[in-house]
Amino acid sequence: MANTEASTGNMADFGGFVKDEEEELDLEELVEPWHRYERENQNVLYPIRLGEVLNKRYLVEHKLGFGEGSTVWMAFDLKDKKNVALKVMALGKWGDNEIRIQDEIIKTVRDTSRLVIYEATFSLFIDDKSCYRVLVFPMKGPSICTLTLKSIPMASRMSAARQLLETVAALHEAGIIHRVTRSALKTDNTVCRPLEKGELVSPIRFPEDLRTDEFYLCDFGLAKKIGDLSSQHGYPPMHYCSPDRLHKQEPSFACDSVELYGCFLYALPYISSVSHISRGWSCEWYGRMLRHPT
Repeated sequence: MANTEASTGNMADFGGFVKDEEEELDLEELVEPWHRYERENQNVLYPIRLGEVLNKRYLVEHKLGFGEGSTVWMAFDLKDKKNVALKVMALGKWGDNEIRIQDEIIKTVRDTSRLVIYEATFSLFIDDKSCYRVLVFPMKGPSICTLTLKSIPMASRMSAARQLLETVAALHEAGIIHRVTRSALKTDNTVCRPLEKGELVSPIRFPEDLRTDEFYLCDFGLAKKIGDLSSQHGYPPMHYCSPDRLHKQEPSFACDSVELYGCFLYALPYISSVSHISRGWSCEWYGRMLRHPT
């Protein structure tokens, strides 16, 4: 069970609300669509407000990003006094699927040093049967998709490709494929009551001089064991889909490698990974945050 409460801190520390239509349009280009929070949506997202304390422990400070099945937030662990990343899964089986495959990774993958593995989990209940799963991750840095492609030197891009391909190879040795894909999971679960008010928040912007050339692989919501029929189905975007999967074949180790490397060949920001941020950064270095109440 997860309890939420408003922070008594200074809300000015969490950025400012949009002031005009131009800022609102700028915000909409960076955030998840409004309809993802509508109760008619089968994979409805959980509304979050900056300054909330989740599970009486995690103070939500900034937004890191979003995907088909989750939103990701930077929070301060009030118990252990450290920054963490909270992945708030969409309603349905998203959280269960990711936890299941991550547990498999922990048991079977020999080298997890470049994998972002969850440290804890809790739930946000909306009624007796439906709840949102929240995964707590170590804070590594921003997703590559939040970085400016032009600012990343070619040597760093090639280093990232090597690091992540070696990481995928470690998964393959354990019989696990990552599946670089963007696909919605269909579910029959729906919201039984209106959700609380939340905010659309632009992702945090990290200064370039804090970024290192260490890269980590994350987002295992669609990862699966070879031959596992219980995992959800999905296909990568056509831009870097492997020939096998263009013909609707089942994913394989070869497909995984081709699609991962294809991300770098087509557009680096699509890869599901994070780049490491060096120690010593603090809130004063964060870029301006735009917010809009939902």
